Amino acid sequence: MAGLNVSFSFFCATFALCQAARRAAKALLSGGAYAHFAREVVGAAQLGACCLEMGMLVEIGPWARGFGPDLLLTLLFLLFLAHGATLDGASANPTVSLQEFLLAEASLPSTLLKLAGQALGMQVARALTRLYWAWELSDMHVLQHLM
Repeated sequence: MAGLNVSFSFFCATFALCQAARRAAKALLSGGAYAHFAREVVGAAQLGACCLEMGMLVEIGPWARGFGPDLLLTLLFLLFLAHGATLDGASANPTVSLQEFLLAEASLPSTLLKLAGQALGMQVARALTRLYWAWELSDMHVLQHLM
């Protein structure tokens, strides 16, 4: 159960860090820069980090700790609720950004800014999650770091 607590703490820390970044970006940046770039960076980083940690739980959890699909699906549901409540209008999805462009709902520069922000957010999520796994706070993170 300690491994699940560590993962739950990671999710909470990710949401708190991303919410702080959203508030700072909203206060420091102009409306367009926040709406088209910073919001997508933070949203993609939040989704990416949680997806990586959830993937680790799905791969290693049942084997190392005996987490069943009921627990993992409940956690996934709670993460979807939390993401929906905190994304602040960001799609954090390149397909949605391209769809908005193709339906003429967004201009080419704003679409390119969104796509660049999403790519940057995913790289940030990957780097921060690997750093977290390197701390080896639970047996599952030790295994994931070794893999």
